[in-house]
Amino acid sequence: MKGLADKEADETLRAIKERRLEYFLSTVSILCGWKSLKSEDPELFRKILKVNTRLNDIMHGAGRLSSRTETIGYMTVLLDTLDWLRTNPFNFFIPPIARDNIASLNFSRHEITELEGNHVQGGVPPMGT
Repeated sequence: MKGLADKEADETLRAIKERRLEYFLSTVSILCGWKSLKSEDPELFRKILKVNTRLNDIMHGAGRLSSRTETIGYMTVLLDTLDWLRTNPFNFFIPPIARDNIASLNFSRHEITELEGNHVQGGVPPMGT
């Protein structure tokens, strides 16, 4: 990495690999000429790292979400983080998500019959219909 000694470059790459969310929301953001979530909103930074750890545990089979309340709480943290990311100075558009629908999620099952580019073709009606 330009401007870093070999040891510093190795440590930086290891940190990005092992703690990428933390690193991108702080150090990398600053290196790109923006701000750090860690310094701008330490409470949200702490919460998003907690959510990320919990979701990683779930993905690796070490737990599951225990309640609808926990799920809604984690969704709120994710949406708050997206709101912060929308303040970026790089004109990266992040579409809005309606928060009023979080507590009344209507899940459905969809069978993928064909994947064309980024569009899914096919599907079945929502469960229970």
